[in-house]
Amino acid sequence: MDKIKKGFVRPPLNHEEREKLAKKFISGAGGASDGDETGEREVNRVAVTIRLPAYYIKDVARIKRLTGQTLNATYIELLRDAIKQKLKDLEG
Repeated sequence: MDKIKKGFVRPPLNHEEREKLAKKFISGAGGASDGDETGEREVNRVAVTIRLPAYYIKDVARIKRLTGQTLNATYIELLRDAIKQKLKDLEG
């Protein structure tokens, strides 16, 4: 019988290695080709308070659990298409 290896195949990353990988990911240097750049947008982060009915909060929490995304990423994904559609309706 083959022995099953237990534990990590590689040791876990230390704090400095995690920070380095995070900066590399955020900067887009994670293997993206130079020809695919869409241009940088200036991003100003703001805190937003959203008042939702309890059943929406439960639904969003379920989406968050199923996708593994953060709560902010889930909200952005849900709002992105609605915002674009609303702008298109108002402009046209």
